[in-house]
Formats: sequence, C-alpha cells, structure tokens
Amino acid sequence: MHAATLPPEILAHIFVFTAVNEPFRDWDRFTFDLDSEHFPHKKLGWINVTYVCRSWRYAALAYPRLWTHISFALGPRWGKELLSRSKAAPIILDF
Repeated sequence: MHAATLPPEILAHIFVFTAVNEPFRDWDRFTFDLDSEHFPHKKLGWINVTYVCRSWRYAALAYPRLWTHISFALGPRWGKELLSRSKAAPIILDF
C-alpha cells in the first residue's frame, strides 16, 4: 500500500509516533550554517510531514492530539497556532 492511500486516521497515528521521535527544536540552539547538519527545516521536527503532500497535511491538521504539546520555543505565533489546533485535547505547555 502506498503512503498516499493510507486512511487519515492511520497517518495521524504514525505522525504521533513521529512527533515523539522528532520534536520541535529551539530556534536559538542551532545555527543556519549550510555546512552544518542543522538546516532550518530540522527545527520544525515532525511538522515537516505537513509539507509532504496535501493528504498528509489534511491528516495532520485534522488530528488535535498532534498539536497538544504547545511549545513557545518557535515564537508566540507558533504557540497560539498550536493551541488553536489542539482544540479540546489536553495540552502540555512548554515555555
């Protein structure tokens, strides 16, 4: 089965495991040196799955549990966006 044909519920559960293994990174901890292994896209961690294709993005955006770790390390706008996407799911705040 091709990943694009997986049901959104299955994709969302896979993304939950990805979120645990690839969390957000603090913007101040890494440089943007192109010779470095720390490119800017690595700072977004698991959120990079939302850039793979439309079905992956919709699956991730529709699953509030993915957005429950509210990190302000990426800035206040990200924190507010994460909070709104978590809907009524229990949250964890990280300042």
